[in-house]
Amino acid sequence: MITSHELNEPGADTTPVDPPSGEGWEDHLDHPRQADELRFAVHSSWRIVQSCHERWTPETLGVSMPPRRGDRVETHTRASVMTRLVMRDAFHCGEISLLLSMHGHEALDPWTPPVC
Repeated sequence: MITSHELNEPGADTTPVDPPSGEGWEDHLDHPRQADELRFAVHSSWRIVQSCHERWTPETLGVSMPPRRGDRVETHTRASVMTRLVMRDAFHCGEISLLLSMHGHEALDPWTPPVC
């Protein structure tokens, strides 16, 4: 996955999900996260997306960003990065909704603003 560190976007240092080391929460299965930690992680990573939305223009969506992965360079446009982020969040929203409903809770509605 492309990370905000690799794309040099501001805000990556404020989220626990995208550390410079490349080792995130998902790498520590022995430490389950609590609801408040997950909420913080989602909000902190979405602030990066919101910041990009505020700065990027339709004219700059075609700009290529070549993040390095060791000796390999991958080229992605800003538009493809945004598409991936939205798709990833939609996927995770579905996962969370399924788990919530399995335990008798209301599923997530991604179209309503979160209550913090």
